[in-house]
Amino acid sequence: VLLWKESREHRFVWAALAFVAAASLLFLPFVMAPGGLEGHSDVRYILRVLVVALAWTYGLICGAMLLAGEREVGTLPFLDALPGQRWRLWLAKCLAGVLLVAAQIILLMIVATTAHLFVNGTDAAWMLNAMCWSGLYGFAWGMLFSSFGRSVMKMILMALGAQVAALTVTSLLAWPLAVGTGGLPLDDPIQFWGTVAAGV
Repeated sequence: VLLWKESREHRFVWAALAFVAAASLLFLPFVMAPGGLEGHSDVRYILRVLVVALAWTYGLICGAMLLAGEREVGTLPFLDALPGQRWRLWLAKCLAGVLLVAAQIILLMIVATTAHLFVNGTDAAWMLNAMCWSGLYGFAWGMLFSSFGRSVMKMILMALGAQVAALTVTSLLAWPLAVGTGGLPLDDPIQFWGTVAAGV
């Protein structure tokens, strides 16, 4: 029942981001590389970063909507009045959110494959791994802040600010620790921020 409820509440946001993702990944290659992505590794790299960012964005929004959305529309008292333990209700909402994020990632993977962003199966597997981690990372931060406030948009902005602050602090702490092991990978932004985010 909760999965059906969450799918109805999230369907417009889910569909909107899915449309943006599909339009971007299918349209941008024709603009940035009219002759195809072969020989345009920089364009393929930019589009891969976009895919990971889209997975993270939906995870953040989905997590923020789960709890703050209930307060915003006034349905939280009804959910609290349902029989059963409260933690089971929130666990069910969390699992519903994870399924929605997974569905968005699957769609992104299909569109990215159609747009020929992957050179081979190993390449696709690494990208799927990156999308899963970024989507769940955004989801976790969004849901954390969703438990504190009443406005979904405010919680999204607060979660975004907290992530930026956490990444900044972690990067400052990780820098001296990484000097002894050769330093952080400054030449690759995804690997650099992935290394920093792993510390958060």
